[in-house]
Amino acid sequence: MIQRKDSIVFSPGRIGNIELKNRLVRSATHDNAATAEGRVSEKIIEIYRTLAKGGVGLIITGIVGVYEKAMAPHLILGNYDDSFIPELKKISQAVHDSDGDCKIMAQLHHPGRQVIHSEDLMKFLPYLPKVYMSYIEQHPEVLQSQDQPAKLIEPTAPSPVFDNLFDRTPRALDLNEINEIIDAYAEGIRRVQEAGFDGVQLHAAHGYLLSSFISPHTNKRDDQYGGSTENRTRII
Repeated sequence: MIQRKDSIVFSPGRIGNIELKNRLVRSATHDNAATAEGRVSEKIIEIYRTLAKGGVGLIITGIVGVYEKAMAPHLILGNYDDSFIPELKKISQAVHDSDGDCKIMAQLHHPGRQVIHSEDLMKFLPYLPKVYMSYIEQHPEVLQSQDQPAKLIEPTAPSPVFDNLFDRTPRALDLNEINEIIDAYAEGIRRVQEAGFDGVQLHAAHGYLLSSFISPHTNKRDDQYGGSTENRTRII
């Protein structure tokens, strides 16, 4: 039998120039614990403090919004101006204080066309995992209105391609908006670095904005942000 000390899982690893104490990574999940304005709460700090104590080599946070006009889903962390830096630093400090060898990366995010409005919930629920549906049945309060309701976010995308899941067509971003969002990601990376995080992860999956630029199904543009695969990946 392989002993823990001999397992590659518990041996040091590396991502770029970041050294990890082991190969265990806590992947991102939606924390649903920030304030309605995207501010850090004591609950979130405790979540990441506890995760660091669990022994993983790397923690990736839940999604962190970099663009003020598209903060979705509700109760995600924000990172769209410098006022968030001291608050985000509380998270990185809690992790590093709990385990000096544990690394933490922030997952930067723009929802794009994947914006869930309250009227969309019934359309979306059948596609959720059964275990999640079971949890909702046992805890119906998670679908009840928040004390501070979510802001209505406009679904946007590279191109106005009909979305079968939500039965709607997102608005295509113009060039000025795309450049604003690129700048927002760059500034978001800077803020995370200043807040003491060890790195960032760009969320380019699940139909969110970056992934919709990569996909030829949702990107029909004929400018520098569309067309060839090379152009489609420039945004990230």
